[in-house]
Amino acid sequence: MAPTPEQIAAADAQAAAAMLAVQPVWTDLLPAREALPGLPPRALLHAGPPLPLPCTGPPPMARPGAPLPAMPRVGPSMTAPMMNSAVVAILFEGWADSVDAARRLVTGGEVEMLAAQDWGVVTPLACVVSPSMVLQVVEDAAAAAAPAAAGAGGGGGGGPLRAFSPIQGGAPPAPRFGTLHDLEAHVTKLKQLHGPIAAALRRALHAAAATSAGGAAAKGIQLLPLAAASLAAGEECHAATTAATAALRGLLQPHLEPAGGGVLSAAEAAAAKEAVAFLASAPSLFLNLWMAGCKRVLMAAEGTADSSVVTAVGGNGLMVGVKLAGGGGWAGVGAAAPEPRAMTAPVGGAPAPPAPGATGEGAAATAAAAAAAAGAVSGAMGDSMVVDALGFGAQLEPALPLPAPALASPAAAPGALGLAAHPALSQPGFVPATAAGAGAAASGPVRIGISAAAVLAIPIEATNPPALAPAPTTGEAGGAAGPRRPQPRPPPPVSALAINLSVLDGKGQLGIVGRGVYRVPREVLQQAVQLLAFMRPSP
Repeated sequence: MAPTPEQIAAADAQAAAAMLAVQPVWTDLLPAREALPGLPPRALLHAGPPLPLPCTGPPPMARPGAPLPAMPRVGPSMTAPMMNSAVVAILFEGWADSVDAARRLVTGGEVEMLAAQDWGVVTPLACVVSPSMVLQVVEDAAAAAAPAAAGAGGGGGGGPLRAFSPIQGGAPPAPRFGTLHDLEAHVTKLKQLHGPIAAALRRALHAAAATSAGGAAAKGIQLLPLAAASLAAGEECHAATTAATAALRGLLQPHLEPAGGGVLSAAEAAAAKEAVAFLASAPSLFLNLWMAGCKRVLMAAEGTADSSVVTAVGGNGLMVGVKLAGGGGWAGVGAAAPEPRAMTAPVGGAPAPPAPGATGEGAAATAAAAAAAAGAVSGAMGDSMVVDALGFGAQLEPALPLPAPALASPAAAPGALGLAAHPALSQPGFVPATAAGAGAAASGPVRIGISAAAVLAIPIEATNPPALAPAPTTGEAGGAAGPRRPQPRPPPPVSALAINLSVLDGKGQLGIVGRGVYRVPREVLQQAVQLLAFMRPSP
Protein backbone atom coordinates (compact mmCIF):
# COMPACT_ATOMS: atom_id res chain seq x y z
CA MET A 1 0.00 0.00 0.00
CA ALA A 2 1.34 3.40 -0.97
CA PRO A 3 1.92 5.96 1.80
CA THR A 4 -0.62 8.77 1.97
CA PRO A 5 0.38 12.36 1.18
CA GLU A 6 0.17 13.15 4.87
CA GLN A 7 2.49 10.27 5.77
CA ILE A 8 4.97 11.35 3.10
CA ALA A 9 4.91 14.97 4.31
CA ALA A 10 5.55 13.90 7.91
CA ALA A 11 8.39 11.62 6.81
CA ASP A 12 9.90 14.37 4.66
CA ALA A 13 9.94 16.73 7.64
CA GLN A 14 11.71 14.05 9.68
CA ALA A 15 14.29 13.55 6.90
CA ALA A 16 14.90 17.30 6.64
CA ALA A 17 15.51 17.53 10.39
CA ALA A 18 18.10 14.77 10.15
CA MET A 19 19.90 16.62 7.35
CA LEU A 20 19.96 19.90 9.25
CA ALA A 21 21.86 18.21 12.07
CA VAL A 22 24.79 17.16 9.86
CA GLN A 23 28.09 19.05 10.02
CA PRO A 24 30.08 17.74 7.03
CA VAL A 25 33.83 17.66 7.66
CA TRP A 26 36.71 16.62 5.40
CA THR A 27 38.67 14.10 7.48
CA ASP A 28 41.01 12.16 5.23
CA LEU A 29 42.35 11.16 1.82
CA LEU A 30 42.39 7.41 1.15
CA PRO A 31 42.82 5.14 -1.89
CA ALA A 32 39.44 3.87 -3.06
CA ARG A 33 40.37 0.25 -2.35
CA GLU A 34 41.05 1.22 1.28
CA ALA A 35 38.12 3.60 1.68
CA LEU A 36 35.58 1.16 0.20
CA PRO A 37 35.86 -2.33 1.72
CA GLY A 38 34.45 -4.90 -0.66
CA LEU A 39 35.20 -2.94 -3.82
CA PRO A 40 36.02 -5.51 -6.54
CA PRO A 41 39.70 -5.44 -7.55
CA ARG A 42 38.87 -4.51 -11.15
CA ALA A 43 35.99 -2.09 -10.80
CA LEU A 44 35.37 1.45 -11.97
CA LEU A 45 32.83 3.69 -10.29
CA HIS A 46 30.84 5.98 -12.59
CA ALA A 47 28.32 8.78 -12.16
CA GLY A 48 24.59 8.26 -12.26
CA PRO A 49 22.50 5.09 -12.00
CA PRO A 50 23.78 1.64 -13.05
CA LEU A 51 24.63 1.59 -16.74
CA PRO A 52 22.17 -0.17 -19.03
CA LEU A 53 23.40 -3.36 -20.61
CA PRO A 54 23.45 -3.78 -24.41
CA CYS A 55 19.97 -3.99 -25.88
CA THR A 56 18.31 -3.90 -22.47
CA GLY A 57 16.96 -1.39 -20.01
CA PRO A 58 18.42 -0.73 -16.57
CA PRO A 59 19.00 -3.77 -14.34
CA PRO A 60 15.89 -4.77 -12.37
CA MET A 61 15.59 -3.21 -8.93
CA ALA A 62 15.58 -5.57 -5.96
CA ARG A 63 12.47 -5.89 -3.83
CA PRO A 64 12.86 -5.01 -0.13
CA GLY A 65 14.94 -7.59 1.66
CA ALA A 66 16.01 -9.32 -1.55
CA PRO A 67 19.72 -9.52 -2.45
CA LEU A 68 20.96 -7.17 -5.13
CA PRO A 69 20.95 -8.86 -8.57
CA ALA A 70 24.35 -9.92 -9.84
CA MET A 71 25.48 -7.83 -12.78
CA PRO A 72 26.16 -10.06 -15.82
CA ARG A 73 29.79 -9.86 -16.82
CA VAL A 74 29.19 -8.26 -20.19
CA GLY A 75 30.24 -4.87 -21.36
CA PRO A 76 27.76 -2.12 -20.55
CA SER A 77 26.69 0.50 -23.02
CA MET A 78 28.14 3.90 -22.26
CA THR A 79 28.80 7.26 -23.83
CA ALA A 80 32.08 8.05 -25.56
CA PRO A 81 33.18 10.48 -22.80
CA MET A 82 32.69 7.85 -20.08
CA MET A 83 34.42 5.16 -22.13
CA ASN A 84 37.37 7.52 -22.62
CA SER A 85 37.54 8.14 -18.88
CA ALA A 86 37.42 4.37 -18.28
CA VAL A 87 40.28 3.88 -20.73
CA VAL A 88 42.40 6.50 -18.95
CA ALA A 89 41.68 4.89 -15.58
CA ILE A 90 42.61 1.43 -16.88
CA LEU A 91 45.91 2.73 -18.28
CA PHE A 92 46.55 4.51 -14.97
CA GLU A 93 45.98 1.24 -13.09
CA GLY A 94 48.19 -0.69 -15.51
CA TRP A 95 45.48 -3.20 -16.38
CA ALA A 96 46.16 -2.66 -20.10
CA ASP A 97 48.92 -1.10 -22.16
CA SER A 98 46.95 0.38 -25.04
CA VAL A 99 43.68 2.18 -25.70
CA ASP A 100 42.27 -0.73 -27.70
CA ALA A 101 43.19 -3.25 -25.01
CA ALA A 102 41.59 -1.05 -22.35
CA ARG A 103 38.37 -0.78 -24.35
CA ARG A 104 38.27 -4.58 -24.76
CA LEU A 105 38.48 -5.00 -20.98
CA VAL A 106 35.37 -2.86 -20.61
CA THR A 107 33.33 -4.25 -23.49
CA GLY A 108 34.33 -7.80 -22.53
CA GLY A 109 33.12 -7.32 -18.97
CA GLU A 110 36.55 -7.89 -17.43
CA VAL A 111 36.21 -4.55 -15.69
CA GLU A 112 33.06 -3.98 -13.64
CA MET A 113 31.29 -0.65 -14.07
CA LEU A 114 29.47 0.24 -10.85
CA ALA A 115 27.28 3.20 -9.90
CA ALA A 116 29.41 5.37 -7.62
CA GLN A 117 26.57 6.58 -5.40
CA ASP A 118 25.76 2.99 -4.46
CA TRP A 119 29.16 3.12 -2.69
CA GLY A 120 28.70 6.54 -1.12
CA VAL A 121 30.90 8.11 -3.82
CA VAL A 122 30.02 11.10 -6.00
CA THR A 123 32.05 11.75 -9.12
CA PRO A 124 31.80 14.64 -11.62
CA LEU A 125 30.77 14.50 -15.28
CA ALA A 126 32.54 11.64 -17.12
CA CYS A 127 35.09 10.94 -14.36
CA VAL A 128 35.34 7.34 -13.19
CA VAL A 129 37.06 6.21 -10.00
CA SER A 130 39.49 3.28 -9.98
CA PRO A 131 40.79 1.39 -6.92
CA SER A 132 44.14 3.23 -6.79
CA MET A 133 42.62 6.70 -7.06
CA VAL A 134 42.54 8.70 -3.86
CA LEU A 135 39.16 9.70 -2.46
CA GLN A 136 38.33 12.65 -0.23
CA VAL A 137 36.58 11.34 2.90
CA VAL A 138 33.72 13.40 4.37
CA GLU A 139 32.07 12.55 7.69
CA ASP A 140 29.59 14.17 10.04
CA ALA A 141 31.41 16.00 12.83
CA ALA A 142 28.23 15.91 14.91
CA ALA A 143 28.01 12.13 14.81
CA ALA A 144 31.45 10.91 13.77
CA ALA A 145 31.32 7.99 16.20
CA ALA A 146 27.96 6.68 15.04
CA PRO A 147 28.21 3.33 13.24
CA ALA A 148 27.26 3.27 9.60
CA ALA A 149 24.05 1.65 8.51
CA ALA A 150 24.65 -1.67 6.82
CA GLY A 151 25.33 -1.23 3.14
CA ALA A 152 25.60 2.57 3.24
CA GLY A 153 28.82 4.32 2.32
CA GLY A 154 32.17 2.58 2.51
CA GLY A 155 30.73 -0.43 0.72
CA GLY A 156 28.75 -1.48 3.79
CA GLY A 157 31.68 -1.64 6.20
CA GLY A 158 31.58 -0.52 9.81
CA GLY A 159 32.72 2.78 11.21
CA PRO A 160 31.38 6.27 10.68
CA LEU A 161 28.94 6.86 7.84
CA ARG A 162 31.07 8.49 5.17
CA ALA A 163 30.76 10.03 1.72
CA PHE A 164 33.57 10.24 -0.81
CA SER A 165 34.65 12.07 -3.95
CA PRO A 166 37.77 12.02 -6.12
CA ILE A 167 40.17 14.96 -5.96
CA GLN A 168 39.12 17.58 -8.50
CA GLY A 169 41.55 17.13 -11.37
CA GLY A 170 42.28 20.81 -11.97
CA ALA A 171 43.23 22.03 -15.42
CA PRO A 172 43.12 19.65 -18.41
CA PRO A 173 43.94 16.89 -18.90
CA ALA A 174 41.55 15.51 -16.28
CA PRO A 175 39.08 12.59 -16.27
CA ARG A 176 35.91 14.68 -15.92
CA PHE A 177 36.31 16.03 -19.47
CA GLY A 178 35.94 12.54 -20.98
CA THR A 179 38.60 12.83 -23.71
CA LEU A 180 41.76 10.98 -24.71
CA HIS A 181 43.49 14.20 -25.63
CA ASP A 182 47.14 14.36 -24.48
CA LEU A 183 46.82 10.80 -23.18
CA GLU A 184 50.40 10.19 -22.03
CA ALA A 185 50.48 13.44 -20.05
CA HIS A 186 47.06 12.60 -18.62
CA VAL A 187 48.16 9.25 -17.20
CA THR A 188 51.37 10.77 -15.84
CA LYS A 189 49.38 13.55 -14.15
CA LEU A 190 47.05 11.02 -12.51
CA LYS A 191 50.02 9.08 -11.11
CA GLN A 192 51.37 12.26 -9.56
CA LEU A 193 47.99 13.49 -8.33
CA HIS A 194 47.01 10.22 -6.68
CA GLY A 195 50.53 9.54 -5.44
CA PRO A 196 52.86 12.20 -4.03
CA ILE A 197 50.46 15.15 -4.40
CA ALA A 198 47.65 13.34 -2.56
CA ALA A 199 50.11 12.34 0.17
CA ALA A 200 51.21 15.96 0.58
CA LEU A 201 47.60 17.16 0.69
CA ARG A 202 46.79 14.53 3.31
CA ARG A 203 49.63 15.76 5.54
CA ALA A 204 48.45 19.33 5.06
CA LEU A 205 44.83 18.39 5.83
CA HIS A 206 45.77 16.72 9.10
CA ALA A 207 48.06 19.58 10.08
CA ALA A 208 45.38 22.16 9.27
CA ALA A 209 42.82 20.19 11.26
CA ALA A 210 45.11 19.95 14.28
CA THR A 211 45.83 23.68 14.12
CA SER A 212 42.15 24.60 13.95
CA ALA A 213 41.49 22.29 16.90
CA GLY A 214 44.11 24.07 19.00
CA GLY A 215 46.39 21.06 19.01
CA ALA A 216 43.62 18.61 19.88
CA ALA A 217 43.01 15.42 17.95
CA ALA A 218 42.55 16.22 14.27
CA LYS A 219 38.88 16.30 13.29
CA GLY A 220 39.22 17.65 9.76
CA ILE A 221 38.19 20.77 7.89
CA GLN A 222 34.58 21.92 8.30
CA LEU A 223 32.83 22.40 4.94
CA LEU A 224 29.86 24.60 5.93
CA PRO A 225 32.05 27.69 6.61
CA LEU A 226 33.69 27.26 3.21
CA ALA A 227 30.30 26.99 1.50
CA ALA A 228 29.20 30.10 3.40
CA ALA A 229 32.23 31.95 1.99
CA SER A 230 31.13 31.00 -1.52
CA LEU A 231 27.57 32.14 -0.89
CA ALA A 232 28.79 35.42 0.57
CA ALA A 233 30.74 36.04 -2.64
CA GLY A 234 27.58 35.56 -4.72
CA GLU A 235 28.39 32.00 -5.81
CA GLU A 236 25.79 29.23 -5.87
CA CYS A 237 28.19 26.47 -4.77
CA HIS A 238 28.00 24.43 -7.98
CA ALA A 239 28.93 26.23 -11.18
CA ALA A 240 30.85 28.78 -9.08
CA THR A 241 33.00 27.84 -6.07
CA THR A 242 35.99 30.16 -6.51
CA ALA A 243 35.69 31.85 -3.11
CA ALA A 244 35.39 28.55 -1.25
CA THR A 245 38.37 27.17 -3.15
CA ALA A 246 40.44 30.22 -2.20
CA ALA A 247 39.49 29.75 1.46
CA LEU A 248 40.36 26.05 1.27
CA ARG A 249 43.69 26.84 -0.35
CA GLY A 250 44.39 29.29 2.44
CA LEU A 251 43.87 26.52 5.02
CA LEU A 252 46.07 23.95 3.25
CA GLN A 253 48.94 25.88 1.70
CA PRO A 254 50.68 27.01 4.93
CA HIS A 255 51.06 23.34 5.90
CA LEU A 256 52.66 22.27 2.65
CA GLU A 257 56.01 23.64 3.81
CA PRO A 258 58.07 22.79 6.91
CA ALA A 259 56.75 24.65 9.95
CA GLY A 260 57.17 24.50 13.70
CA GLY A 261 60.45 22.63 13.46
CA GLY A 262 59.01 19.95 11.20
CA VAL A 263 61.37 18.40 8.68
CA LEU A 264 60.38 17.09 5.27
CA SER A 265 62.38 14.55 3.33
CA ALA A 266 63.55 15.51 -0.13
CA ALA A 267 60.72 13.49 -1.67
CA GLU A 268 58.13 15.07 0.64
CA ALA A 269 59.45 18.57 -0.10
CA ALA A 270 59.21 17.92 -3.84
CA ALA A 271 55.66 16.59 -3.44
CA ALA A 272 54.68 19.60 -1.34
CA LYS A 273 55.94 21.91 -4.06
CA GLU A 274 53.90 20.01 -6.65
CA ALA A 275 50.86 20.20 -4.38
CA VAL A 276 51.20 23.98 -4.11
CA ALA A 277 51.35 24.22 -7.90
CA PHE A 278 48.33 21.92 -8.20
CA LEU A 279 46.29 24.05 -5.79
CA ALA A 280 47.04 27.09 -7.95
CA SER A 281 45.85 25.24 -11.09
CA ALA A 282 42.49 24.09 -9.69
CA PRO A 283 40.08 27.04 -9.35
CA SER A 284 37.18 24.67 -8.58
CA LEU A 285 38.98 22.43 -6.09
CA PHE A 286 36.18 22.86 -3.56
CA LEU A 287 33.45 21.54 -5.85
CA ASN A 288 34.27 17.82 -5.60
CA LEU A 289 34.72 18.18 -1.85
CA TRP A 290 31.37 19.97 -1.56
CA MET A 291 29.72 17.25 -3.66
CA ALA A 292 30.82 14.73 -1.02
CA GLY A 293 29.66 17.13 1.71
CA CYS A 294 26.21 17.40 0.12
CA LYS A 295 26.08 13.64 -0.33
CA ARG A 296 26.91 13.13 3.35
CA VAL A 297 24.09 15.48 4.34
CA LEU A 298 21.66 13.64 2.04
CA MET A 299 22.77 10.32 3.52
CA ALA A 300 21.40 11.40 6.89
CA ALA A 301 17.88 11.17 5.42
CA GLU A 302 18.35 7.66 4.00
CA GLY A 303 16.18 5.02 5.62
CA THR A 304 13.43 7.44 6.68
CA ALA A 305 10.38 5.33 5.97
CA ASP A 306 7.89 6.87 3.51
CA SER A 307 10.11 9.90 2.83
CA SER A 308 10.24 11.21 -0.72
CA VAL A 309 13.28 13.44 -0.09
CA VAL A 310 15.76 13.05 -2.96
CA THR A 311 18.97 11.50 -1.59
CA ALA A 312 20.66 10.44 -4.83
CA VAL A 313 20.50 11.89 -8.32
CA GLY A 314 22.97 11.68 -11.17
CA GLY A 315 23.43 10.98 -14.84
CA ASN A 316 25.71 8.72 -16.86
CA GLY A 317 24.94 10.32 -20.21
CA LEU A 318 22.42 7.62 -21.10
CA MET A 319 20.21 7.58 -18.03
CA VAL A 320 19.42 9.94 -15.18
CA GLY A 321 18.55 8.21 -11.92
CA VAL A 322 16.94 9.24 -8.66
CA LYS A 323 16.76 7.60 -5.22
CA LEU A 324 14.57 8.69 -2.34
CA ALA A 325 15.13 8.61 1.42
CA GLY A 326 12.39 6.01 1.86
CA GLY A 327 14.27 3.54 -0.33
CA GLY A 328 13.13 1.59 -3.35
CA GLY A 329 16.34 1.70 -5.37
CA TRP A 330 17.06 3.69 -8.52
CA ALA A 331 14.31 5.10 -10.71
CA GLY A 332 15.63 5.97 -14.15
CA VAL A 333 14.81 7.88 -17.30
CA GLY A 334 16.66 8.60 -20.53
CA ALA A 335 19.19 11.43 -20.14
CA ALA A 336 18.42 14.54 -22.16
CA ALA A 337 21.11 17.18 -22.63
CA PRO A 338 21.07 20.26 -20.40
CA GLU A 339 19.05 23.09 -21.93
CA PRO A 340 19.34 25.86 -22.92
CA ARG A 341 22.95 25.60 -23.94
CA ALA A 342 25.49 28.39 -23.92
CA MET A 343 28.25 27.10 -26.17
CA THR A 344 31.80 28.03 -25.21
CA ALA A 345 35.27 27.35 -26.51
CA PRO A 346 36.07 23.66 -25.84
CA VAL A 347 37.87 22.82 -22.61
CA GLY A 348 39.60 19.54 -21.91
CA GLY A 349 40.00 18.11 -25.39
CA ALA A 350 41.26 18.85 -28.85
CA PRO A 351 40.62 22.51 -29.81
CA ALA A 352 37.83 23.00 -32.29
CA PRO A 353 39.03 24.29 -35.66
CA PRO A 354 38.23 27.99 -36.14
CA ALA A 355 35.36 28.94 -38.39
CA PRO A 356 36.46 30.19 -41.80
CA GLY A 357 37.51 33.82 -41.63
CA ALA A 358 36.81 34.09 -37.87
CA THR A 359 39.19 34.54 -34.97
CA GLY A 360 39.14 34.71 -31.17
CA GLU A 361 37.04 33.25 -28.42
CA GLY A 362 33.76 33.77 -30.26
CA ALA A 363 35.05 31.86 -33.27
CA ALA A 364 36.15 28.99 -31.04
CA ALA A 365 32.75 28.88 -29.38
CA THR A 366 31.04 28.92 -32.78
CA ALA A 367 33.24 26.10 -33.98
CA ALA A 368 32.57 24.14 -30.77
CA ALA A 369 28.84 24.64 -31.25
CA ALA A 370 29.02 23.38 -34.83
CA ALA A 371 31.19 20.41 -33.88
CA ALA A 372 29.01 19.50 -30.92
CA ALA A 373 25.84 19.84 -32.98
CA ALA A 374 27.30 17.59 -35.66
CA GLY A 375 28.21 14.89 -33.16
CA ALA A 376 25.45 15.60 -30.63
CA VAL A 377 26.23 16.57 -27.08
CA SER A 378 26.12 14.01 -24.33
CA GLY A 379 23.04 13.53 -22.21
CA ALA A 380 23.10 14.88 -18.65
CA MET A 381 26.11 13.46 -16.85
CA GLY A 382 27.67 13.60 -13.41
CA ASP A 383 26.90 13.19 -9.72
CA SER A 384 27.31 16.92 -9.06
CA MET A 385 23.51 16.95 -9.36
CA VAL A 386 23.45 16.16 -5.62
CA VAL A 387 24.54 19.77 -4.92
CA ASP A 388 21.35 21.16 -6.49
CA ALA A 389 19.25 18.32 -5.03
CA LEU A 390 20.31 19.47 -1.57
CA GLY A 391 19.33 23.09 -2.26
CA PHE A 392 22.24 24.85 -3.98
CA GLY A 393 23.11 25.47 -7.62
CA ALA A 394 19.99 26.10 -9.64
CA GLN A 395 17.87 26.21 -6.48
CA LEU A 396 19.55 29.51 -5.61
CA GLU A 397 19.97 30.79 -9.13
CA PRO A 398 17.41 29.07 -11.37
CA ALA A 399 19.44 29.80 -14.53
CA LEU A 400 23.12 30.32 -15.06
CA PRO A 401 24.13 33.63 -16.71
CA LEU A 402 23.04 32.49 -20.16
CA PRO A 403 21.63 34.33 -23.17
CA ALA A 404 18.32 36.14 -22.71
CA PRO A 405 15.99 33.28 -23.79
CA ALA A 406 17.48 31.14 -21.03
CA LEU A 407 16.54 33.47 -18.22
CA ALA A 408 12.88 32.59 -18.30
CA SER A 409 13.35 29.01 -19.45
CA PRO A 410 14.05 27.16 -16.18
CA ALA A 411 10.90 28.83 -14.81
CA ALA A 412 10.79 29.51 -11.12
CA ALA A 413 8.34 27.16 -9.53
CA PRO A 414 5.64 28.47 -7.20
CA GLY A 415 6.82 28.00 -3.63
CA ALA A 416 10.28 27.20 -2.35
CA LEU A 417 11.48 23.68 -3.11
CA GLY A 418 13.70 23.34 -0.04
CA LEU A 419 11.98 21.86 3.01
CA ALA A 420 13.97 23.50 5.81
CA ALA A 421 15.98 26.70 6.26
CA HIS A 422 19.63 26.05 7.11
CA PRO A 423 20.69 28.31 9.99
CA ALA A 424 24.37 28.31 9.00
CA LEU A 425 23.94 29.29 5.36
CA SER A 426 22.39 32.31 3.70
CA GLN A 427 22.16 33.50 0.12
CA PRO A 428 22.95 37.22 -0.06
CA GLY A 429 22.31 38.74 -3.44
CA PHE A 430 20.74 35.66 -4.98
CA VAL A 431 17.51 35.47 -6.91
CA PRO A 432 15.80 32.47 -5.30
CA ALA A 433 13.34 30.35 -7.24
CA THR A 434 10.43 32.13 -5.56
CA ALA A 435 11.51 35.68 -6.44
CA ALA A 436 9.19 37.63 -8.70
CA GLY A 437 11.17 39.06 -11.56
CA ALA A 438 14.64 38.08 -12.75
CA GLY A 439 16.23 41.25 -11.37
CA ALA A 440 14.89 40.99 -7.84
CA ALA A 441 17.48 40.83 -5.07
CA ALA A 442 16.91 38.66 -2.05
CA SER A 443 18.70 37.45 1.01
CA GLY A 444 17.74 34.69 3.35
CA PRO A 445 18.62 31.22 4.58
CA VAL A 446 19.31 28.45 2.09
CA ARG A 447 16.53 25.88 2.19
CA ILE A 448 17.72 22.30 1.97
CA GLY A 449 16.03 19.01 1.20
CA ILE A 450 13.80 18.53 -1.83
CA SER A 451 10.66 16.42 -1.62
CA ALA A 452 9.85 14.56 -4.83
CA ALA A 453 6.20 14.37 -3.79
CA ALA A 454 6.04 18.13 -3.21
CA VAL A 455 7.71 18.82 -6.55
CA LEU A 456 5.18 16.57 -8.30
CA ALA A 457 2.34 18.45 -6.59
CA ILE A 458 3.35 21.62 -8.48
CA PRO A 459 1.00 21.95 -11.47
CA ILE A 460 2.58 20.70 -14.66
CA GLU A 461 1.65 23.96 -16.40
CA ALA A 462 3.98 25.88 -14.07
CA THR A 463 7.13 24.22 -15.41
CA ASN A 464 6.24 23.19 -18.97
CA PRO A 465 5.31 25.20 -22.08
CA PRO A 466 1.90 24.57 -23.65
CA ALA A 467 1.82 21.45 -25.82
CA LEU A 468 2.64 22.09 -29.46
CA ALA A 469 -0.54 22.35 -31.47
CA PRO A 470 -0.47 20.63 -34.88
CA ALA A 471 -0.17 23.12 -37.70
CA PRO A 472 -3.05 23.14 -40.21
CA THR A 473 -2.28 21.76 -43.62
CA THR A 474 -3.99 22.67 -46.89
CA GLY A 475 -3.68 21.79 -50.53
CA GLU A 476 -1.89 24.01 -53.03
CA ALA A 477 -5.09 25.99 -53.73
CA GLY A 478 -5.90 26.36 -50.06
CA GLY A 479 -8.82 23.94 -50.31
CA ALA A 480 -8.76 20.34 -49.23
CA ALA A 481 -6.10 19.39 -46.76
CA GLY A 482 -2.95 18.02 -48.28
CA PRO A 483 -0.67 15.36 -46.83
CA ARG A 484 0.05 15.93 -43.16
CA ARG A 485 3.58 16.92 -42.36
CA PRO A 486 5.19 15.19 -39.36
CA GLN A 487 4.84 17.38 -36.29
CA PRO A 488 7.58 17.62 -33.70
CA ARG A 489 6.87 15.53 -30.62
CA PRO A 490 6.72 17.69 -27.51
CA PRO A 491 9.47 16.95 -24.99
CA PRO A 492 8.51 14.91 -21.90
CA PRO A 493 7.18 17.03 -19.04
CA VAL A 494 9.88 18.31 -16.72
CA SER A 495 9.68 19.14 -13.04
CA ALA A 496 10.65 22.24 -11.09
CA LEU A 497 13.85 20.50 -9.94
CA ALA A 498 16.50 22.29 -12.04
CA ILE A 499 20.24 21.56 -12.00
CA ASN A 500 23.17 23.60 -13.30
CA LEU A 501 25.38 21.38 -15.49
CA SER A 502 28.25 21.54 -17.93
CA VAL A 503 27.69 20.10 -21.41
CA LEU A 504 30.08 17.49 -22.81
CA ASP A 505 30.81 16.78 -26.46
CA GLY A 506 29.06 13.50 -27.22
CA LYS A 507 31.95 12.21 -29.33
CA GLY A 508 34.40 12.51 -26.47
CA GLN A 509 36.78 14.70 -28.46
CA LEU A 510 36.25 18.32 -27.36
CA GLY A 511 35.52 17.98 -23.64
CA ILE A 512 33.23 20.62 -22.12
CA VAL A 513 31.58 22.63 -24.89
CA GLY A 514 29.03 24.63 -22.96
CA ARG A 515 26.75 24.81 -19.96
CA GLY A 516 23.06 24.76 -19.30
CA VAL A 517 20.27 23.74 -16.97
CA TYR A 518 19.01 20.18 -16.72
CA ARG A 519 15.44 19.90 -15.55
CA VAL A 520 14.65 16.55 -13.96
CA PRO A 521 11.70 14.90 -15.77
CA ARG A 522 8.52 14.36 -13.79
CA GLU A 523 8.51 10.75 -14.96
CA VAL A 524 11.57 9.72 -12.94
CA LEU A 525 10.25 11.41 -9.79
CA GLN A 526 6.91 9.66 -10.26
CA GLN A 527 8.68 6.30 -10.59
CA ALA A 528 10.70 6.95 -7.45
CA VAL A 529 7.64 7.92 -5.39
CA GLN A 530 5.76 4.85 -6.62
CA LEU A 531 8.63 2.64 -5.42
CA LEU A 532 8.00 3.82 -1.85
CA ALA A 533 4.96 1.53 -1.78
CA PHE A 534 7.20 -1.55 -2.17
CA MET A 535 9.20 -0.53 0.91
CA ARG A 536 6.18 -0.66 3.25
CA PRO A 537 5.46 -3.85 5.17
CA SER A 538 2.44 -5.82 3.97
CA PRO A 539 -0.70 -5.36 6.10
